[in-house]
Amino acid sequence: MFIRHCCGELKEKYFKGLITVAVGESPLVKKKPAPDSVLKVMELLNVQKDEVVFVGDADTDIETSKNASI
Repeated sequence: MFIRHCCGELKEKYFKGLITVAVGESPLVKKKPAPDSVLKVMELLNVQKDEVVFVGDADTDIETSKNASI
């Protein structure tokens, strides 16, 4: 499973049992607003765009969802 180290730590500490996959910026995943992280999570969870709800709290998140076409 592709998990950036700090994302994995945060997932385990604060969201254990609630979040299956956490993907953050890495050499293979560009940071938001690039759609890379969203698309990687969709790939890992084997879901399609019509099955996704992207929730964010910043303008960057809006741009990310637009760039991912969701």
